Amino acid sequence: MIHLDDAQVSTLLPTPADQVALMRETPLALADGSASVTPKTQVVHEEGGFANAMPAAWTERGLLGIKWVTVTPSNRARGREMIGGLMVLSAADGSTRATMDAAELTAQRTAAVTGASLALDDRPITFVGTGVQARSHARVIEALGRGPLAVWGRRPEALRELAAWCAEHTPGLEPHRDRPGRGARRRGGRDQRPADRAERRGAAPG
Repeated sequence: MIHLDDAQVSTLLPTPADQVALMRETPLALADGSASVTPKTQVVHEEGGFANAMPAAWTERGLLGIKWVTVTPSNRARGREMIGGLMVLSAADGSTRATMDAAELTAQRTAAVTGASLALDDRPITFVGTGVQARSHARVIEALGRGPLAVWGRRPEALRELAAWCAEHTPGLEPHRDRPGRGARRRGGRDQRPADRAERRGAAPG
């Protein structure tokens, strides 16, 4: 059995455009019954924190696994990542094939789901937040040619850091920075929430 850390997962995942294509297939598989998931099982381990267990199976593609994701707000004060977790992949006979860190997988999967939904919505895009999910969404939005991207953030320095990151990693995407009081929600664009809320309501396998 092998274990892949977040850095290895990042290098092995498909391109953002290919991830979006896969996420477009997923709800169709759920609808026709070829893939299956259960409602998330959630426990609360601290104020504002939670952990989700998310099993999924797609038999015809040989996919069986479960993702365990934790959201721990107190980690910010410790200088640690707020979102963590583990993905366990099983073979058809139930044996464990591999484990992998789930933070990078979660970030890219959530952004890919957003990308799939954008095929049904051509309004301008506003993202709320400047963290990991902002970066994974920027990659997807650039790959789909859906810029510019309006970003709402509380801290000007975080907005500047995100703009610098985009200039290096998503040069084809022009982020427009927005701060409290400037009315990101009045733009009429599509709001995308931070990862914790996305994880609370997401239903696709991954």
